[in-house]
Amino acid sequence: PPTAQHAMRQGFCVASNGDVMVVWMEGLGTASSAVRARVRSGGTWGSVFDATASDGLDINTLEVACDPGGDHVVLWGQAGTANTLQARRYDASATAWAGPSASLGTASYQYRVETARTTAGRIVVMWTEFDSATSTSYVLARTLEGAAWSATSSTLASSDTLSFNTIALAAAGTDAHAVWFAGPQLVASRLAGSGATWSTASPVYTASSPQELALTGDAAGDA
Repeated sequence: PPTAQHAMRQGFCVASNGDVMVVWMEGLGTASSAVRARVRSGGTWGSVFDATASDGLDINTLEVACDPGGDHVVLWGQAGTANTLQARRYDASATAWAGPSASLGTASYQYRVETARTTAGRIVVMWTEFDSATSTSYVLARTLEGAAWSATSSTLASSDTLSFNTIALAAAGTDAHAVWFAGPQLVASRLAGSGATWSTASPVYTASSPQELALTGDAAGDA
């Protein structure tokens, strides 16, 4: 790749066999322009390769969902005609990306994404969007089973009072739990086992303006 002027945001995953993937946002000028990756396998670092299709892009977020088998998922926000959340899966057996990046949402991504992996291997992604046509905020979720994304996003919340920054997601056994702030309530929902439908959101706590959420799950499915 071209010589970077700066790097910002990074993540890494370690597979069960000890292989390591490192990913980072890299800029060639005043804006981040690409997402790079590098894999260390058998004690040797491979070449730098791109997650994004090209340089010169406006990248605004970076997260990695780790997989014990090495099939990690890299997620980033990519501005353009629309700010979208992109995801790309690495195929460890092929030592290459499994395919091009996929846009997970449909409206304007709002810079916050959470990921979790259940004990059954399902990767869950939760993020926020804003539809300027309807002035509506959304909290959305999508799942990855093996190599296949769920066909559509699950709408966890749809409101003009949602907080874009206050969301949390955690795996708990084979389940996933999500919490977000929809003023004045913190609310929660659960995705059970291999199901496709999140539970009806229920209030957790009344709060004026929470700044951060922490969520964790146990092997029994509780959060």
